Amino acid sequence: MNCGFKVYRREVVESVRLYSDLHRFTPVLATWQGYRVTELPWRTMPAMPGSPNMAAGAPHGA
Repeated sequence: MNCGFKVYRREVVESVRLYSDLHRFTPVLATWQGYRVTELPWRTMPAMPGSPNMAAGAPHGA
């Protein structure tokens, strides 16, 4: 889980308690509460001249 972009189901966001900077541990906390955590392939697209630097591709299978 080394990608900075993460997607969570609403029920996970509502049930996992986060304090201070614990957001980086959300996948671990969700696993401890019985949720399944998986990683999907993610493809970034090369930036086109004149486009914003944060352009990204779409997740596969999301």
